[in-house]
Amino acid sequence: MASRFASKSVWLLAVLASVLLIAFAIGVVVRCLSSIPDCDAYTPNERVMNCFDANGLREPLVVCPEGKLLVGAGFRKLTWVTDLDDRSRTVAIVQELDFGEGVEAAAFSGDGRRVAFFARSPAQDVIAVFDARTRELLNKWPGPRSIYGPKLRLSHDGAVLALNSVEVHRADHFEAVTVWDTSTGKLVGSVATPKDSYLTDFVLHRGRMLLAYQSTPDYKEISIYESAAPYTRTALVSSIKAPGATVFDSGRFSVDGTRLAVASHHAQPIVVYAVSDGHAIAAFDKAYYGVSTTSFPGFVFSADGKFVAASNSGGGVSLLSVDSAKELCTFEGRRYDGMHELVFGPDNGTLISIDSRAVVVWNIRDLVGHDR
Repeated sequence: MASRFASKSVWLLAVLASVLLIAFAIGVVVRCLSSIPDCDAYTPNERVMNCFDANGLREPLVVCPEGKLLVGAGFRKLTWVTDLDDRSRTVAIVQELDFGEGVEAAAFSGDGRRVAFFARSPAQDVIAVFDARTRELLNKWPGPRSIYGPKLRLSHDGAVLALNSVEVHRADHFEAVTVWDTSTGKLVGSVATPKDSYLTDFVLHRGRMLLAYQSTPDYKEISIYESAAPYTRTALVSSIKAPGATVFDSGRFSVDGTRLAVASHHAQPIVVYAVSDGHAIAAFDKAYYGVSTTSFPGFVFSADGKFVAASNSGGGVSLLSVDSAKELCTFEGRRYDGMHELVFGPDNGTLISIDSRAVVVWNIRDLVGHDR
């Protein structure tokens, strides 16, 4: 009996060793994410559902709209994190990449089945599309060289990808939103930024692309255009003019493109506008920081467009209700180490933030529920 047990143990060890060797061979490592010592520094502490070390995990962060999966970037790697809201079960799968160096942009498709990345490299920038369920690389192709880190948008089914780029080696800083077929990597269409304008944000939803442009050099008007396949022409939808001495800064579309949140210079509050006619839906009477990052302009809409999370000058994050134009709660981190990447979890139950120390998953379910 002992001999049989020993033989079985040796066999199990051999199988485990083979699995580990295969995992390392394909560049995948599974590890548990542990809480960091100063998680208690994040308040209100009772809303911290999970808090883990951000070492090796950096922006951009994207959350699957259909499940509890977060994907973070890193140097020549991706980190796939599951069970975000359960600290006893949270697991990270680190996947090494054989292309690019720094991942600068990421986006999920609306159905949650595809996730795309833009990876920077001295030799060649790369666009890559993965199966979100299996982490399998489906396609990759050379991306346009850009002076600045671009944003990515995927169609609902993941068949089409859009990104903005500012071409390298162009004295006029030519900018365009290019649209690609993800199955072939071929260019479908391109929409150039109008002269004397700056692209604030764009969104791709159900085949319709919306683009918001600020007029330069005064930044006192935003014009919103729409485009459809093959994404070569645009039509004006509405215009928004800044009141008084206000000068527009960052902007962010809601997922469905029906709303646009805009922050202003001179410590002016965030205002949310209706895209259809440009009228103001809500204005928040408190000034927020609104610092721009690669993926997020310091604030972000919830999936349904009813809430906004905004970074503030104290290094924290404020949860805002668009319908009531009220601040529902403020989440505080370590002062002067701002939570510079913000993303809502599925069904508005969580808000995820990252700073140089930690990724924090905040419980907002009751706040959102009571506001409705």
